[in-house]
Amino acid sequence: MLSVKQIEAFYWVAELGTVQRAADRLHITQSAATKRLQEVETIAAEGLFERIDRKRSILSPKGREIYSLCEKLLESLESIQRLQRGEQPRA
Repeated sequence: MLSVKQIEAFYWVAELGTVQRAADRLHITQSAATKRLQEVETIAAEGLFERIDRKRSILSPKGREIYSLCEKLLESLESIQRLQRGEQPRA
């Protein structure tokens, strides 16, 4: 099973386009982000990105499927956190 940290790393690499940008967003090292991303790809049992060049990549078809699910999950987690803080969840 994927951890939230792994899901966040995958999501932000997909969203921002590079591991370094995702690492910066998550306030972790690039090597930590790379490790989490590799763990996600291992669990998925196939590549989730297609490399464009040395640093940039785009989502593979499987990656797009997983990205969509991760996006929904992270939105749900944010709603739970809002409820815990006594705020209204976003519609």
